[in-house]
Amino acid sequence: MQNLRWLALLLLCSCATGPATYTWRPEAPVRWPPPGEQARIELLFGYHGPADTDRDLPTGEWITDWVLGPPDVGLVSPFGMTLTADNTLLVADTARAAIHRIHLPSGAHDLVSGSEASPLVTPVGVAAVPDGRFFVADSSTGEITAFDPDGTVSEPSFAPELTLQRPTGLCYDPVGERLLVVDTLGCSVHALSLSGEVQASTGQRGDGPGEFNFPIGVTTGPGGDIYIVDSMNFRVQRLAADFSFVSEFGIAGNGPGSFTKPKGVALDSEGHVYVVDSMFDNVQVFDEDGTLLLAFGSGGSALGQLYLPTGLFIDDSDRIFVADTGNARFQTFQYFRDTP
Repeated sequence: MQNLRWLALLLLCSCATGPATYTWRPEAPVRWPPPGEQARIELLFGYHGPADTDRDLPTGEWITDWVLGPPDVGLVSPFGMTLTADNTLLVADTARAAIHRIHLPSGAHDLVSGSEASPLVTPVGVAAVPDGRFFVADSSTGEITAFDPDGTVSEPSFAPELTLQRPTGLCYDPVGERLLVVDTLGCSVHALSLSGEVQASTGQRGDGPGEFNFPIGVTTGPGGDIYIVDSMNFRVQRLAADFSFVSEFGIAGNGPGSFTKPKGVALDSEGHVYVVDSMFDNVQVFDEDGTLLLAFGSGGSALGQLYLPTGLFIDDSDRIFVADTGNARFQTFQYFRDTP
């Protein structure tokens, strides 16, 4: 009886956990450009799942893992990514039909899959907003689902008046305080208020300014401009906040500065535009005029290599998170800003 009481006490207790170290790191610095030039990008770490950290488990969680075995929460087919205000990385996993929540400081990792009445099927895009909620674009159901900060479904069909054929890219626009969603089959982009009203829409199939052919990735710049990966037009289009056309760059090809299967897009703090191409297995970095500055990554499974990458997110500290989809992981890089 005394042993049972002691075990019950352990299960109810939790220990403070210290910062997690991500252990899958290169033995020597991996940087771009190669040695001899000023380093701009450095690989920080890679991550498949909890085994890639040295996280100290709370007592109750440790006992549960000891009795039942550790939970199977590893990445399988990561795609869209974002970061919450409390430094939790949200990763849409199309194969798991779930969102990974990875609290980067502690290493805590769990899955959110919707509710019994409204399960996720093929989550592709994910966006977090300042009040703690996050939103998921599901390409199979054609819906956007809203989640409360604790991971419960708050609105299973967010923005019900908006009909989407295959929503994919999703991001929060902090300047306009709104959500932007890309409809890949609908060849369109939509702006939604955080309460679900459709504020604006644009796009149709074509190759002219403001037209799209299988658009997929979307992000915003510091001034509120919108950057959209117009995948089958092999370009990135830049639109103003009111959806008017500003500029474009990119051509079809297999050389530097061209695109074959562009997917994700993100901007760093200095306005450089990063585009991940799943055919090239790399990330290309452009200035705001579309001039190629740098590319990093190469095909393979070693640290710093990529295989069929898709998603991309850059945080306020210029950490670059790349969904290395074919390798069932994400990798984190650091951009070194210009110094005065």
